Amino acid sequence: MYTQVSVLIPYMSDEGGLRDASFNWVCRFYEALFPGIQLCIGELADEPFSRSKAINTAARQAKRDIFVIADSDLIFAPWLLGKSMSLLDHYGWVIPYNRIHRLSRSSTEVLLGQRPKWPPDIMPDQAPENARRYTGGLTVLKRTAFEAVQGFDERFIGWGAEDDAFACSLDTLSGPRIRLDEALTHLWHPPGSGSNPNYANNYALFLRYWEVRGNVGGTRRLIAERTAGSR
Repeated sequence: MYTQVSVLIPYMSDEGGLRDASFNWVCRFYEALFPGIQLCIGELADEPFSRSKAINTAARQAKRDIFVIADSDLIFAPWLLGKSMSLLDHYGWVIPYNRIHRLSRSSTEVLLGQRPKWPPDIMPDQAPENARRYTGGLTVLKRTAFEAVQGFDERFIGWGAEDDAFACSLDTLSGPRIRLDEALTHLWHPPGSGSNPNYANNYALFLRYWEVRGNVGGTRRLIAERTAGSR
């Protein structure tokens, strides 16, 4: 079943810290519970880090027809991927969750000492977070849908708004989407280095995608700017 799937994981190392330990455990989780799946890691040495570029880098490694775009700190029930894949015959793409269980640091450290399995032996430390407004984190789609929007716009620098712009493009060129009433589990990691100094530019670019959402020609022209600007 999972031999059809490439998982695209954007990643930035913390040079042997807890983020790296969690990432390595999540990779073992996929290998143990999703036999035959292809893991494609988009790890960049560039500064500043671009999550969009990291995802596109991972996509160039992909050899399968179904893409899972997944953050490196999330795990989920294996059946959830199977359910999402079955929906791709009827929908353009799938957001397989609307809630996130966030583990504490202590719970994450305990989990990392255990063999990957589902469900894990760690209970969430708090009520699940309402994630109905999130469009990133975990996305399931066909390769053709990803290619139709030419992946992520690498003019987004750092984190912030790139998922929403990608969602606008998918809704317009590959939609409709479906969202599932399910939950993900998020492993704790140290916070990043602070706010993204490029966020204002990111948000302004996202608004351009929002303005042409539903407009096929406008969306394609906006996507075409990426290659035009690199000539």
